[in-house]
Amino acid sequence: MRVLAWIVAISFPLATLLLALIWLNITSPEPTFREGENVLVDNIVTGFTSDQERWPQELASQLLFILGFAGVAGLGATLFPLVGAGDGARRLMATLFILAASLGIVGMLLYVGVKEVMANPMYCECGSRDAQLISRVSVLEAASNAQNWMTDAFATLFGIGLIVAASAAAAMPQRWRTYSRWMGVAALLAVVIGRVLPFIQFEIIDNPDVDLGNVALLLIVIVSGVLTPIWAIWTARTMNTPTTPAD
Repeated sequence: MRVLAWIVAISFPLATLLLALIWLNITSPEPTFREGENVLVDNIVTGFTSDQERWPQELASQLLFILGFAGVAGLGATLFPLVGAGDGARRLMATLFILAASLGIVGMLLYVGVKEVMANPMYCECGSRDAQLISRVSVLEAASNAQNWMTDAFATLFGIGLIVAASAAAAMPQRWRTYSRWMGVAALLAVVIGRVLPFIQFEIIDNPDVDLGNVALLLIVIVSGVLTPIWAIWTARTMNTPTTPAD
């Protein structure tokens, strides 16, 4: 069980770091898109070429997240029989963690499978070239949106599971339970804020220069790159050291 906690503690911050480096154009240059008329398809090709350059790093990030989700599922199956909760609470916590992790894994695999094919800069130099490239963008956007929803579902179920654990895990230290409760709240708030930001961006703020994407990135960094590893390390150390609920 401690191994699973360490897997979560290591994979989540590494995956988050790689994702942040990509989004902030630190490890690869930002693509330069043309302006003017009749440049849509050319810009799509430019974007796909950039995506292919970023793909090894992005794939590594996705695979690390999948590993972290698998660790969360494993913790759901092994941790909660040891925390002193009743049978009903243990089953609920295990179900929430395993279901959350399953949705996260499916979302990542779906995106990886679609992105690997759709972002390929090779295309048919024929009459259907433009339609082919535009359809690729549509499919990729649909896959990305599905992944975002599944990731939000993971964060929601994981957050609820943490809140339940904080209330029911009588054998765990009180400080661990307090941290778990507030981390669960933070995960739920990150989902709510992340879903509200696009509405603010596109419906309220009439300014194309205002980009709230960095706010969403910051939320991901805080929850997955900081709070989750701290929780996993604390869990692993707690399993190493005999404790009482009053600790």
